[in-house]
Amino acid sequence: MTVVDGSGNIPSGIIKSYTAKSLAEYIERLGLIKAKNDLCFRGLSKSSYRLVPSLDRGISKEEPLRKWSEQEYNLVEFAEQRFPDSFVKQTPALLVANMQHYGIPTRMMDLTGNALVALFFACEKEDNEDGQVIVFDEKTVSAYNPYVNVIADTYRLTKNAPMEIETYRYIVYKQQYFSSMIYPGWENDNNGIDDVNLDLLKRPIIVDVGSLNQRQINQSGKFIVFPNSFYKDKNGKEYISNHLIKMEKNSDFIKAIINIPKDSKKKIIDKLKLAGITKDFLFPDNTDAVCESIKQSVQNRIYYINN
Repeated sequence: MTVVDGSGNIPSGIIKSYTAKSLAEYIERLGLIKAKNDLCFRGLSKSSYRLVPSLDRGISKEEPLRKWSEQEYNLVEFAEQRFPDSFVKQTPALLVANMQHYGIPTRMMDLTGNALVALFFACEKEDNEDGQVIVFDEKTVSAYNPYVNVIADTYRLTKNAPMEIETYRYIVYKQQYFSSMIYPGWENDNNGIDDVNLDLLKRPIIVDVGSLNQRQINQSGKFIVFPNSFYKDKNGKEYISNHLIKMEKNSDFIKAIINIPKDSKKKIIDKLKLAGITKDFLFPDNTDAVCESIKQSVQNRIYYINN
């Protein structure tokens, strides 16, 4: 099991690295990867790109140090209020997955279960940099998994502020989606509240949300949901922080990396077109307008409060 260390980072591991200059070589490299679970993939058009969910990025180029994570509650609130038909709250995980679909900053990062889709994203921009396909070999869970929903619901449970673990555990146990993990009389059992497996709340989880929309179906879309990091104060008391954990490319959450040389991108894209992997197929709908509207609303609120 992968557990973050005290710094909020995932421990490093031994990562296999390959290079593929053609579609045939790419498929051959995939055959070399020995997996325990169904593999998932993320394609990066630039090898310099980091594995960071949009919520942990800067709000704007002018304010790169201010993170969207500071506005997670507002982002969810605007999504639910302004577009209720699109953001019907079923479970926290499904709500966040819907927001991710619309391009709104979330603690989820897109993956795919289709290796060819990941290769397309690694090659789609013919810029002056190599692409990469990051390969993950981790168990995938349902959007109804209690721990996935705790992580997706962190903004509401903690109000984006540090919280003592004892308080956090108690609040988690009160959530309806966590009811399958508790037992009658737990509130009167001094040891019962410790049954929350905190290790499962300290690591990213790969989640399959089912068939939310046509884009997600065509892309064989899955997600990694990023939890907040945990830390201890000088007295040894543990807290959940208001920062997301960090995932580096040498983390043991990653199985392998396949590098795609920049000079090979165009010919690979041409081959993928023959297999039906095209931009029109992967993006059958356009959600940019919804995304920009919600982001602008939150930015306007920030400006109003600060001025």
